[in-house]
Amino acid sequence: WLSQSVAANSAAVALRYETEGEAFSRILEKNELVIGVKSDYPPWGMYSEDGSELIGLEIDLAKDLAKSLGVDLTLIPVNSRNRLQKVEEGAVDVVIATMGDSDSRREQSGLLLPHYYSSGVALLSREDIIFESWAQLVGRELCLTSGAYYNNSIIERYKIKPVFFDGTRDTGYGVKTGQCIGWAYDNTSLEQLIRDGPWSGYGFKLQIILPGAWAVAVSKAE
Repeated sequence: WLSQSVAANSAAVALRYETEGEAFSRILEKNELVIGVKSDYPPWGMYSEDGSELIGLEIDLAKDLAKSLGVDLTLIPVNSRNRLQKVEEGAVDVVIATMGDSDSRREQSGLLLPHYYSSGVALLSREDIIFESWAQLVGRELCLTSGAYYNNSIIERYKIKPVFFDGTRDTGYGVKTGQCIGWAYDNTSLEQLIRDGPWSGYGFKLQIILPGAWAVAVSKAE
């Protein structure tokens, strides 16, 4: 977030660097970078088998960032609903938490380029339920995880009846207990879930939709 660009208006440049310098100086002064990560999204962010530490690919990215700044790292678990709120409130300095880039999120926070991953939306359902297209979901109850940026698109495009849950664990429980006909969620997470968990009799029937790139976020002011 420390931009190296040169702008024509020197006053604006000075103001921008003064603002950004405050955040950077604060991190260096306290010798700590606080990063919000997922704790329920293998392999990107999860607890180790003994529950003692957060591990995953995004945790590795967080460690690399702290190392490059030469400061200690503190990891704070966040979820899809509160991650941008936490970075805007200053509870975390950076968010690296499986977050898709969207116009609405860019209005809320500062999303960084380049992107570091991309994924789409898959439908997980019982294998004995026959689907041939997403259009067949019209009027059906579908489990959604609160805070996912594509939820509104799915609701509006396919006229489904959304059943919302907080976090992937609760959403998975909703699917297994028959509260909905399937779970529309990030394909990376669902594919990992199928590999690692007790999901016999469930699978993917439809093509992946709504592809999107993932971004690191900082406060809008930074």
